[in-house]
Amino acid sequence: MLWNKKILKNKGFYIVLILFILSLSFTAYWIFKNQKKPKGTDEAKIVQENPVDNQDKSYIQETMKENQPKIVVKDVESGSPQQVQKPSSFKTTKTSAKNSESQATVALLKPLEGNISMDYSSDTLVYSRTLKEWTTHYGIDIQAAEGTPVKAAISGTVEKIYKDPRIGNTVMISNGKIKTIYGNLKDGIKLNQGQTVKAGDIIGEVGTSANFEIEDPPHLHFELLIDGKHADPKKYFK
Repeated sequence: MLWNKKILKNKGFYIVLILFILSLSFTAYWIFKNQKKPKGTDEAKIVQENPVDNQDKSYIQETMKENQPKIVVKDVESGSPQQVQKPSSFKTTKTSAKNSESQATVALLKPLEGNISMDYSSDTLVYSRTLKEWTTHYGIDIQAAEGTPVKAAISGTVEKIYKDPRIGNTVMISNGKIKTIYGNLKDGIKLNQGQTVKAGDIIGEVGTSANFEIEDPPHLHFELLIDGKHADPKKYFK
């Protein structure tokens, strides 16, 4: 009987111990389960606390658009500024309107009739029989018999009458930005500086006074300047 009581006492102890261990395990499991959080909880919480709706997106886009740099171009005709978003869309167009206008407003009479013995040449070289070398030629030589009358190619004012060391006896007639030069004239020019002449008026005669062209047949050396620059006279003859 005593042995049985002892056994029951020992069994009761183990039962209590087992129950204690189970209780402890259950408590630890419960604590562990409550502390564990599902993956992505913090990110989801942040997204929920800071939602960006369509209105906020529209506001951000409008703000970025307004802060873009703008180029202001003044409208020449209206005088009002215009905003341009895409400067790359501009196209630059080159025009030769100024040259066309100059060519259209210059119309020359032929100072005399005859063949061109030496042509205009500003960018290529021509051979000079007098100088025995290749050189440029900023005018045209119109061949004619000595003493042939030379006419003014355009109306204007006699700016100069002088002896040029290259082309001999010379008359320069000025008409605004247009100047005509008549060289290799005969002695005895019957003009006065400042005199007004009309296109077709006789201004001199063909001679042989040009030192740089003395080996060539008698001719008129004729030059044209537009805005101070030499031009080919043939392109402007009527």
